[in-house]
Amino acid sequence: MQTPETLSKSNQINRPPLVLIGASVRAAAQSARRGGYRVIGIDLFGDTDTRELCDEFYLLSPGIQQMPRPELGDRVLAAIRGLPILPVGGLRCWPADLPASGLVGGELKENGPTGSRLAGNGPTGSPLAGNRSPGEGRFQPLEALREFDDLQEFADDPIIRFPETTKVMTPPSHGKWLRKRIDSCGGLGIRWAASGGQDHLGDQEDSGDQGSQMRLQRWVRGRPFGATLICDGCQTTLIGVCRAVVNRIGPFPFVHSGSIGPVVLAPRVTDGITRFATRVAQTRRLQGLFNLDFILGEQDRAWILEVNPRWSASMELIENQLRESDPTRSLIAMDLQSRERPLCGAERSSLGGRPRSIYSKRIHFASRPLVFDRKRWAAALRPGVSLHDVPADGQQIGAREPICTEIERLEWSKEES
Repeated sequence: MQTPETLSKSNQINRPPLVLIGASVRAAAQSARRGGYRVIGIDLFGDTDTRELCDEFYLLSPGIQQMPRPELGDRVLAAIRGLPILPVGGLRCWPADLPASGLVGGELKENGPTGSRLAGNGPTGSPLAGNRSPGEGRFQPLEALREFDDLQEFADDPIIRFPETTKVMTPPSHGKWLRKRIDSCGGLGIRWAASGGQDHLGDQEDSGDQGSQMRLQRWVRGRPFGATLICDGCQTTLIGVCRAVVNRIGPFPFVHSGSIGPVVLAPRVTDGITRFATRVAQTRRLQGLFNLDFILGEQDRAWILEVNPRWSASMELIENQLRESDPTRSLIAMDLQSRERPLCGAERSSLGGRPRSIYSKRIHFASRPLVFDRKRWAAALRPGVSLHDVPADGQQIGAREPICTEIERLEWSKEES
């Protein structure tokens, strides 16, 4: 790993500290600062607005995504020792020198139980704010839940469905099939199976890796969505749903490229999603914020793709909508508070419901190598559009890499299911 770069701020030292780590922590850092936290950010990009939002910032080497056991290094570990750590996703592997187990929601940790939900020491002395896998004390901050064989009670549910998925990597001759890496995110590990066919561009994808991280899944026709939920240990609440935007980027046909929301779906759909999410939270012992990705197909059936037990990319649009009635709202603060105590009635009643407005989030990718020119991008912005995840002026961006993000408030319209 390259030497971390740091940006320190000395003001407001009385704010409680929170370490955010992921591929990009900008949106989560924005939420955490609104919630009154002193943010220590660790990510892959080090965008200018991310650094401005963080009281301290450390840059990860891009090569960490290819390392089987990546490490942060002594300098970063010394800076975050003893501080609560909240993963926000996007990294394929949890750094080996950070805790792999620890405190989750006040339950057991490696060296015994604790009564505090955001205190306690793992192997490096850092408590972990996040979710853990079922039946054990192992902390799985980056592992999406994609297999639900233990939830057979939903086999006859009128709404919930699961795409046919197998570890056998030879596609059947009927239907369209996808090859999916279970340790990937953002759609970068999804391709068409070689014999399953051709996508809308007419090109056939390669057969891909046949290792233990691969699954073969039947393609489902429909529209992709992401639901934001929170569990406080007593009840699971649906906060909002966003429509996911995916595009082909190079050889990858399903790259996450933004979101639109919050949108309104039929009550039978949202009730089914809440019912399923409640059961998942119970069986997998999830607490705090989590995201549920699904395809809305024919007859209002929600085909469950995965559950991400952490902050997710579309959550900032949900928070933007909540802030229209209360500018101080912070989903990160609510996430951490929900691990300390159940949400009160007023807090819960303010979530979900008919949105007042809808937001669009668009991630721009480079079609060819370029040098970022902030003035040019700013001059091209339409009125009402804000620029985020902004690289440094003059920074080189490789082909197929993300450039920046645009967010825009739109006129509200009902999303028909």
